[in-house]
Amino acid sequence: MSRARRWTLFRFLYAFFRRSVRLLVGLWILLVCLGVLAAVAVKVYVTPEALKSRIIAELEQTFQRPVRIRHVTLVLHQGIKVSGLEVSDSPESPDSPFLSSDFLLVTVKLSPLLQGKIELSRVLLMSPRIHVVRRKDGTWNFSSLLEALAKRAPRKGRLSLPPLEAADRISIERGTVVYEDLTRDLSLVFEDLGLNADRFSLDAPFAVRFGFRNSSRVAGKAVQAVVSLEGNASLGRFRLESAALAAEKLSLRLNGQPFQVSGTVRNFLRPALNLQIDAPRLTSETLSPYGAVPPGIDFPASRWELRAEPAPGEGLARVFHIGHLGFAANGLRLASFGNVDFAKGRFRLKLQTPGLPLEKVIAVYPGWGGHGIEGTAAGSVIVEGPYAKPSLAQVALQLRGFAMSFKNQKRMSKMDLSIRAEEGLKTWELRAAKGTYVAYANALSDVDVSARIDKGNMAVPRLAVTWNGSRIDLRGCVEHLAAPKAVYFDGTVDSLRSDELYSAIMNLIELRRAEKGEAPGPKTSNDWSRVFKYAIPEKFPDLIGRLKVQRAHSPNFDTQSLDVVCDIKNISKGLTDVDGHFTAGFGPGRISNIPTMQKAHPLLNVLLLPFVEMQKIERKAVLSLDTAVPLTLDFTRTYGDFGVNDGIVDVRYVHFDSNQFLCFADGRVDFPKEGLDLHVLLRIPKPRGNLPFHLTDTKGRPAIDLSLKKNLNDPDMEFNSRKMGDNDIEDSLAGGFKRAAPFAPLEEKLSCGMPRGTP
Repeated sequence: MSRARRWTLFRFLYAFFRRSVRLLVGLWILLVCLGVLAAVAVKVYVTPEALKSRIIAELEQTFQRPVRIRHVTLVLHQGIKVSGLEVSDSPESPDSPFLSSDFLLVTVKLSPLLQGKIELSRVLLMSPRIHVVRRKDGTWNFSSLLEALAKRAPRKGRLSLPPLEAADRISIERGTVVYEDLTRDLSLVFEDLGLNADRFSLDAPFAVRFGFRNSSRVAGKAVQAVVSLEGNASLGRFRLESAALAAEKLSLRLNGQPFQVSGTVRNFLRPALNLQIDAPRLTSETLSPYGAVPPGIDFPASRWELRAEPAPGEGLARVFHIGHLGFAANGLRLASFGNVDFAKGRFRLKLQTPGLPLEKVIAVYPGWGGHGIEGTAAGSVIVEGPYAKPSLAQVALQLRGFAMSFKNQKRMSKMDLSIRAEEGLKTWELRAAKGTYVAYANALSDVDVSARIDKGNMAVPRLAVTWNGSRIDLRGCVEHLAAPKAVYFDGTVDSLRSDELYSAIMNLIELRRAEKGEAPGPKTSNDWSRVFKYAIPEKFPDLIGRLKVQRAHSPNFDTQSLDVVCDIKNISKGLTDVDGHFTAGFGPGRISNIPTMQKAHPLLNVLLLPFVEMQKIERKAVLSLDTAVPLTLDFTRTYGDFGVNDGIVDVRYVHFDSNQFLCFADGRVDFPKEGLDLHVLLRIPKPRGNLPFHLTDTKGRPAIDLSLKKNLNDPDMEFNSRKMGDNDIEDSLAGGFKRAAPFAPLEEKLSCGMPRGTP
């Protein structure tokens, strides 16, 4: 392009720019003039006095109660400012305010205002104080307001003020709500109330931001709450059944603890809830402001899910069905469902778990960490009752591989348990299989137990355990389990080490003494009756039943078929009141090293003493070189029948049958005074010569009539110088049989009166 052409183009562009700038400046001057004219027009056509009367009329129609305004100001860059706003509580109480505010700012659109119409852009209520009251008859002081808003029709006419709710945005800043519930004598204050509602509508959903803080008291303790909400609301023209709220983010801080909530609420008259709550870590310390909680709680951060809807009916919902209440934390998941009755202040929830690792319970309640809990749990638990005092109503749990330590070194391990409780925990069923239970230095393994608790009694159709190589199999009943009154039993033991049983009983007695803080018992084994008397607790249940031991043995004792049948009542420390009846028998068997057995077992010594003395007399009479004291004794059967009255045992008969000697005894044993008065008849089966006349019976067999008296632990022997008849033992035994009383039937008692086959 040549220089001449470039110069021509530059001159054209310069001229165009000058004309454009002049045009824009002219337009700006025109707009300023129009703005000034508009301001003048507004001042001329829209006066504060006219607006004040219109606003009062509009607000009184809105609130359906008297309204007072101190001043109205029209500011073009802001709108209409209403100062000193006060709305009465009701037409009957014009001096009691329902709402009061520093000022109400209504921002209007300029163009419609020049045309004589008012269209709202924003309504701002600054520092309002709203007084909400639930009267004693259950009605609310804002009920008429909601009805009026729902039925309201728009006003027509020049300079008619449209409904305030028609604004594009409604805002509340630094508000206060005072809530009083006269039906429950409850008063709450919500401060720093903030609200922003965009594209507000009575019919369509709109965006809303909301927040407040509250200080109240729960169980006499201060609770600080800060709430903020972002979401969408639908007012349904103030019909509660059509209203809804969707919370995209609801932040709640209780005493500084943050909670996050999201979900929806539909129908505010009969709310249907679908919520998700993220809770922070909660400990006993952080929960203490809301009521009494046990120490050691340490819930990790958790998520809760809630789906609930009202029960069928009309009016305000008071009963809600909870379709799902879920909990998840650190891999621990629980689900529940049930109902809540707000009218009665009661609830019922059923918690379920398909397979809960019990180790994760420690993460929720670290106080159980020292119990070594292991295994898995599946089943359900029903919790019900008033809010302040809930209780278990039903339990149905299956524990697999369960392990747990208890106090005083008791422990379960690798046990499978089934637990079921119904009727408000009045009826329990328990099934335990496998595993081991350790208590008081004794281990019970291969556990197989079935039990049922009903009406305070416990029936045990099966109790099978292995203890120290012995398999024990029992069934029975415990009356009044909380404080056992009577125990009915029927059991068998395949093999039993009697010396180990004795040691275990003595060890158990000492451990129980130490557990209760009592002084140790007597140490000498010769005081066996004293140990037995004072080892019994102050109150011990009655014992009714039978026990059969297939084999009982110790290093110097071995017997088969040990049988005990008893019906003993009023058992207590000292045995001064004990009453009842029992029988015992064992054999065939063998006693080895008799002198040692006599020293170690004073009770057995009472039986062996006459035989040993008879052997000594016989050996001396025949000048035998055999051992004066026999070392072994083989026997066929030993059995006896005993009655008890106030601690005194009536020995109706004791019979000892062996190839070496026969023995019969009857008399009395005074346990409270540790006294003894037994009449003993003893006979050796084979005749012997060279014995004094009074030491043989009429058939020439060695026989003796003697008495054991005085000290039960070390009895004195008194020989009765008379010649025994050849059938004295048999006749005495027959007489003892006649004195023996039969036992009451046991079978029905073993089930505690419960149907057979339970559990």
